Amino acid sequence: MFQNEMVILNELESIVNKESKLARIATLPIKPLINMCDDVYSAISTIKNKKDWLKFGSTLAVCAPIYTIAHEGLHALVAKMFGAYNFEMGINSMFGGELIKKALPSLRTDPEFLEGAYGMLRYNIELTDLTAFNNALVCYAPYTMTFLGVYLLHQGIKKKSSVLKALGIASIINLVSNALAHNGDLSKINTNFIEGTGMLFDNLRIGANLLLASGTYMISTKISQGINYLMGRKNE
Repeated sequence: MFQNEMVILNELESIVNKESKLARIATLPIKPLINMCDDVYSAISTIKNKKDWLKFGSTLAVCAPIYTIAHEGLHALVAKMFGAYNFEMGINSMFGGELIKKALPSLRTDPEFLEGAYGMLRYNIELTDLTAFNNALVCYAPYTMTFLGVYLLHQGIKKKSSVLKALGIASIINLVSNALAHNGDLSKINTNFIEGTGMLFDNLRIGANLLLASGTYMISTKISQGINYLMGRKNE
């Protein structure tokens, strides 16, 4: 009887190990996104006192309009490289648009221009006039901020700095929000290569969004590790 129970247990253990291996293989493409969740959790869970929470929250609040302008500005910079001109930029009032407008009078904050978006950049040349590759570069340009942001996040965790943690997290918010968005920047990139309508194509684009976001975080992590390595060699 005991021998039969051992055989059953060994078979169950074998099944569990196979399923665990399959699960690891299945989640491998989005493992960097899982690592991102771990990084954010590590950053937030180590904030203990009210003073550090105040630093963290105030840094995020200040960064929101700054990152929004930088995000749209990078769209504009790369688009200009491909011939776009006469830019108009809009920032929603909830991101401090009215306050920023005092310094930048040409800034648009009216809902008609924003079309419900938190921040929008408009230029006279339509993105459809660009090649698919150039269009993809224009849409992806702001996510290069993630490369620096992940380094700041890792440094914030390492140095227990609430300010650095907030700067890092603020830089990856757009990456997260666009990963599951049907009409975000990442979807605009994938639409150039995955054409079609219906649930199947929508799901394919969402999958491509996740892979693109995952790849961005993976590269950002490698850059962060590379900077740490170079800094360590410099201090030797």
